[in-house]
Amino acid sequence: GTNKVRNARATVVLNGTVVQDNVDIPQSTQAGATEQPAPGPLLLQDNGSAVRFRNVVITPFDTPPAVEWVRVAGDLTDVTVGNDRATATAVDRAGNVFVTGQFRGTARFGSTNLVSNGGEDVFLAKYAPNGDLLWATSGGGPGQDIPTGLSLDPGGAPVITGSLGAAATFSGTTLTNAGQADFFVAKYAPDGALVWAQAAGGPFLDLGEGVSVDGTGAVLVTGRSNNGANFTAFIIKFAPD
Repeated sequence: GTNKVRNARATVVLNGTVVQDNVDIPQSTQAGATEQPAPGPLLLQDNGSAVRFRNVVITPFDTPPAVEWVRVAGDLTDVTVGNDRATATAVDRAGNVFVTGQFRGTARFGSTNLVSNGGEDVFLAKYAPNGDLLWATSGGGPGQDIPTGLSLDPGGAPVITGSLGAAATFSGTTLTNAGQADFFVAKYAPDGALVWAQAAGGPFLDLGEGVSVDGTGAVLVTGRSNNGANFTAFIIKFAPD
């Protein structure tokens, strides 16, 4: 109703230092509104000094964000089959959600079943803003294939990168493997069709770990390569389609 049931509390962080830690506020401040159950204003002032407030974030303690939807994917019948996990997500301007990860065996995404090619394969799925599955696709081979990066181009086309443990096939395109693991990058259209896929590497470990797309659609991939003794960082730029 209109009765106050407990005092407000506040934590204040100033320049990265906690200066008030969950402090009880027994009454309204001098310039504040009359106490009431509904949230009131929080006022800051400098009293004519050189103090200025920037990057102020106010987080209510007892108002957690609402969960809009939850979706579960992977092997929903036998958790001992594989190691299903999501590794990266991205959201386009329309609110569609993209997620990539790896799975083994048969993974269920809504009414779509993806079947691996023998090892741990890559999946890529797109969900509508309301959580409905729009599409899901996969790629991989008999080795351990791990996606680690996901980005979107200006038109909402997803690009993923990661590593391949052996030769792998993505929507009919087969990528060869030159060593223990090669890095790969694959671009898909917004409707899930494969646009292109490439892989590269040497006789040891070559791992793609991050990907981004600039305003022209050029794809930049970063990761690390091993010469048998040490890792070296790399960055590669692919021209727009």
